[in-house]
Amino acid sequence: MRVKVHVKSHQLDISCGDGQQTFQWLALVIQERLKQFKILRMSLQTENFIITEIRNSGGELINPKDKIYEHHTNSGVAVYATLANSFPIDDWETPRYNDWMESGYLHSKSSLNWSSEIEAWRNNLQPMKGVPQAQNDPLKGSVITQTTTTSPANLIKIGFDFTIEDVDTAFNLDWQGMKWKFLTMDEFMKSKLGDVIKSYYSLICNVFAHYCGVGKVGQRYGMTMEEFGHLLHFTRVFEWKEHEEVIENIFSSTFPAETKSEGVSSSGGISKVSGIRWLLMTRAHFVQALLASSMQVNPSLSPDLAMKHMLENVLLPFWELITSKYFIYSSPDDQVKQAVLEYYHLLKQIFHQYTIVDTKFGPRLSASQFLNMMKDATLLDSDQESTAVICFLQAQLNPPLHLELDFLVFTEFVEAVNRLSLKVIEVYSGLTDAKRIRIAINMLIDLPYATDGK
Repeated sequence: MRVKVHVKSHQLDISCGDGQQTFQWLALVIQERLKQFKILRMSLQTENFIITEIRNSGGELINPKDKIYEHHTNSGVAVYATLANSFPIDDWETPRYNDWMESGYLHSKSSLNWSSEIEAWRNNLQPMKGVPQAQNDPLKGSVITQTTTTSPANLIKIGFDFTIEDVDTAFNLDWQGMKWKFLTMDEFMKSKLGDVIKSYYSLICNVFAHYCGVGKVGQRYGMTMEEFGHLLHFTRVFEWKEHEEVIENIFSSTFPAETKSEGVSSSGGISKVSGIRWLLMTRAHFVQALLASSMQVNPSLSPDLAMKHMLENVLLPFWELITSKYFIYSSPDDQVKQAVLEYYHLLKQIFHQYTIVDTKFGPRLSASQFLNMMKDATLLDSDQESTAVICFLQAQLNPPLHLELDFLVFTEFVEAVNRLSLKVIEVYSGLTDAKRIRIAINMLIDLPYATDGK
């Protein structure tokens, strides 16, 4: 089934398999296609825009939750999409959405939780603006009390490319959420620990974003236990297969007791395919879990020294290795990263359709599922399976045999796709690495919508 989409004076033909996708999905695909081919660049003078509504040929507004096949007629499916590149904003510089966008992007249980969390962060921001320290405050003079005046535009930074202001804002917000329930320490030690954490917070933000990626309005944002386990595994802190129980205990130690008993956190993710929920660590939880890991390995160190060891001797070398090996960071073609980020959320949707998901680990992709996905997208012939397996392992930084893992998390999956696209898509004149990656991603997002969870 193909949908004819009219946008301004242009028409796009988009393949959608048997039409099981929603019009919300179609809106995302339209945006990516317009950006990819720069169709409206001249008329809009920007590539930053969003679909604000979709109507049928009769001018009737289509519910974004409707399935495409439900609107199929004898003449096919033809729709008219409206887009915008600016919105009125509130006092916090948050865009105001119309009814279609709220229904398509915001109205969900997870989104309501997300909105509540944002409000809590805004409330936390208020006392940080110009409130003087008490004269007898034991933390006076500490780096962590020298909070930076934040701008609303930087209030929620979830993604890549952090500025100094982003990092300062992230620390000031996250520090308030670090409860250290598993530690007993006085305010002086807490101050020293905070100073160490703040001095490395750019590193923490980058590593967290490497695994969690780019945030999206209406979706929960955080790190799964599988992702946290892979980090500890590839930094050689704990081997994932051998110390799964230890890692699980560390992962859950940062959550409140009532959260663990319920089996899902207030930051729980939910699979659109299976409906299964799983725990997600926020960045504040992630920092606490790093310290818990370091203190388990180095029990004789004080909290501040254990954290410094983890950040300086473990996390920093790992990040240097990732940025030198992962194609999204190391490619000489600066359009590679842009290509991946443009399709990030659609790639994640495809990833979730093929993954094994449970309440403990979150989404993860096996080698066989990776091969099936590449074959379904016609990116891989049967005689190229060994090439795909090589890419699967390269995404794990080519570990020795005893450290190879059975699954990929999302960031590793993206790296495997990047590497495979450069191996199986031939180089023609003018076909850059970024363009070859775009071709591969387009083949993946054209896959029929998986209704069986594969």
